[in-house]
Amino acid sequence: MKKDLQGQTLIELIVALALVALTVPAVFTAFSGVIRGAHRLADHQTRLELARSELEYLGSQPYREDGNYRLISVPQGYSIRLEVFKTREYKCPDGKICGEVQRVKVIVGGRHGSSELEGVKFK
Repeated sequence: MKKDLQGQTLIELIVALALVALTVPAVFTAFSGVIRGAHRLADHQTRLELARSELEYLGSQPYREDGNYRLISVPQGYSIRLEVFKTREYKCPDGKICGEVQRVKVIVGGRHGSSELEGVKFK
């Protein structure tokens, strides 16, 4: 009778090890996916915050006809660029041209893609 119990215990041990061998990689794969998703989300939030900061900084700079505005400094792994388009001139109540409006697109590249925000700059 003791022999039967030893064999049964061995089979139970082999089944238990097989179950562990199947579940552990699945758990690690799931954790890896969660971590990747968190990194992508953090990168997206950083790109949007950098784009907002650039638009805010652009508002503090004087109007430039050539659209050559200064850029904020960005952390390593990120890039920023501006696309500036003159859209129209606007008139004062007396009919004279008072200034111009530029449409500004801020493009921020990061580790997991790029993000864009648009704004305007008035003369």
